[in-house]
Amino acid sequence: MCQLMNYWGQLENRTKQVIEFLQFASMARCGMHEKKDGDKVPSRAERKNREKQKKALHAMEELMKRGSGAVAGSNGDSSSVEETFYEPVCNLLEERAKMRSLWLERENDGLFHSMPAGYRPLPVPFQFGIVNSNYNSKTAEVGESPLGGAAKDLIRLSHDLKKFGKAYVSRKVSDLPKMNAPCTLKPKAQEQKESVGGDKPKVSPSSSSTRQETKNDENKSESGQPHVARKESDMKQSVKEKAKTLHSDSDGQEREGRVIERPIATAAADHQKDLNWKAWNSIKIGLEMQEPWAALLTNGTKTIETRAYNIPKALVGKKIDILESKRGKEGFSSLPNVMVGEECNQAIKRIGWCIFDRVIVYRYKAKFDADEGKHLVKPESNYGWRDDTKVVYGWVVSKCGKYKQTKGKKRKQPKEIKCAKRRMRSLFEIQS
Repeated sequence: MCQLMNYWGQLENRTKQVIEFLQFASMARCGMHEKKDGDKVPSRAERKNREKQKKALHAMEELMKRGSGAVAGSNGDSSSVEETFYEPVCNLLEERAKMRSLWLERENDGLFHSMPAGYRPLPVPFQFGIVNSNYNSKTAEVGESPLGGAAKDLIRLSHDLKKFGKAYVSRKVSDLPKMNAPCTLKPKAQEQKESVGGDKPKVSPSSSSTRQETKNDENKSESGQPHVARKESDMKQSVKEKAKTLHSDSDGQEREGRVIERPIATAAADHQKDLNWKAWNSIKIGLEMQEPWAALLTNGTKTIETRAYNIPKALVGKKIDILESKRGKEGFSSLPNVMVGEECNQAIKRIGWCIFDRVIVYRYKAKFDADEGKHLVKPESNYGWRDDTKVVYGWVVSKCGKYKQTKGKKRKQPKEIKCAKRRMRSLFEIQS
């Protein structure tokens, strides 16, 4: 699978290089690489850009000479260049867009919702809009593309490229499409965000994936029970949020994500990472705890957090934010797998932080009850030891603190959470 992701990433990057070559050649053909009287001294980036245009035009002319009989005619006319070089690439982009559109329709077939999770299409880890792609890595666990992932992005790119072909033949700057960069690869929604002074463009999804949000009854809580279902209107609203996503490479390095404009993926595998997941080392993690346990831990009263599962080794000794959720049924998580924008602020509060330095493995009731003063779990509690309990993990707190208001100083509260994504049980990847 990693090798296939690598090949796919190389194909996407090669497509981008061909598109940029055709765009640069057209811009140079229109004289945009030439310095005009009255122009300001170009910046270093502008000089590099003009040099690329010049080289692209020279390469295009060389190709025309080599195939003068089939491409440009005996007199070197460029009337056939548009048909020979630009239109085939445009057709391939449109064909790729059609295939993605059909595949998305297949994924959203209602039949799959009535089937067991194990029989549904496997989630493919594609990430689109990656600026600095790591596609050469043969061990990559995701497929990265610098192009837009939605069918409409590819269609729009194809239409722009046709205009470049027309401009190459006419040599008129007015025939070039309106754009801020040589390669228009950003989703339209992102360009609108930038035009109104929004955040700078990022890479991208979650992300990321083009999958629709599945029903919440597919996602299980720690005890194996279904999460509380989200309202359909809330799910639609979260999809429309112009929130940013964060992506982690196979080596654990973080990459910023572009504006979410398509449904957020909720494939089970994406929210059930194992203890050895490589990205644990780099992503920002928050631990969901219900009231009043979250406050008791951050103020130092609760020094052991008991869980039915072990903590990933990469998180031992690492600062973890405490996400306080409203008190609900014990042993059940009321949070959805993905929360975006205002949805985060309504469901959770980042009240403090802690560091776990080791784990105590409780295999006997007597030992567990002996530490009641540390984990604060009463024998009659649903979190207490049961007859069928085999093991309980005690995450020992070495340091903790609260985010609070200090007189005479600025608020020490961290930035507002813009996206939270469940990665394993109650461990969420958070981004501000």
